[in-house]
Amino acid sequence: MRYPLDRFEEIATGFRFRQPYPASFGSLAGKTHLGLDKGGRNAAFPNGIEGAWLFAPSDGKVVGRFTKPEGGNTIHFLDSKGSLWRFLHLLDFAVPPFALVVEGTKLGQVGSTGVSTGPHVHIDISKGGLLNLADIDNFIDPELYLRENISPANPNAMIWDSILGTFRRKFGDKATTAEPKVISVLVKMADGSTRLDLVRRFDDGSVKSKKGVSFNEWAQNALGTPVPQGDADQLPDF
Repeated sequence: MRYPLDRFEEIATGFRFRQPYPASFGSLAGKTHLGLDKGGRNAAFPNGIEGAWLFAPSDGKVVGRFTKPEGGNTIHFLDSKGSLWRFLHLLDFAVPPFALVVEGTKLGQVGSTGVSTGPHVHIDISKGGLLNLADIDNFIDPELYLRENISPANPNAMIWDSILGTFRRKFGDKATTAEPKVISVLVKMADGSTRLDLVRRFDDGSVKSKKGVSFNEWAQNALGTPVPQGDADQLPDF
């Protein structure tokens, strides 16, 4: 399983799972948001997320493709574990109805169709492949579901993505032009002290660290000041 959007964890999160709608949302006021909204203008997408590709999170089937007044262009996707995903407010579709697809297939592009405050994608997941909007308990937190099920080819890539996300949030526009190959991190040790490491992503996608480097070595090799990252301690050495 993979994230349905590239750089998923860096993309701004709007309404979260089970967050109530405020009074400003009219007829939706007080109702429960049953999914997760991802979008906005941020370090991951400085020009906005509209047009970003939405990918199949696993092998599965497009069991529905609709255009609705509230949800706009909507895809219903049944994943390899039997859970039903809904993706709302899409700009357009990239797959036909009932298509069998493999993980990573482009399903459509993020838009702002239907009732929407701006370009974003609403993602919700129902257990057992059944959609019942009245049964709140049948909906799953998408963030939790992804954390429990995602299995990247390189497990250490998730640590790199987390480090890179922290780096971009810390340095803003200065960090959006190109992805650095080396980032310095501060690892908190069991005794309360901190250690300076260099974390490097290699061209083959592997992620490794050099632990306990000197100030001079950090200054020569890394971009910016170190970011805190405890799980960098799990990385193999280079």
